Amino acid sequence: TTWTEVGTTAASIRTFTHSSLPLGTHTYRVLATSDAGPSNPSNEATRIIDVPGAPGGIVITVTVTVTP
Repeated sequence: TTWTEVGTTAASIRTFTHSSLPLGTHTYRVLATSDAGPSNPSNEATRIIDVPGAPGGIVITVTVTVTP
């Protein structure tokens, strides 16, 4: 599977908004990066956008919990 990076956030940010998405199925996963390199990807989260011109924005919220 080929993945495309759609954005990055600072370490303290726990949400990401991806807007202006076309109709269709959108699947996301999250990777954390540190000096040691990238983490393994998170589980996938999929959303289907099938209503053209829906009012409001589509917000995909990802919550990351870091355990020591």
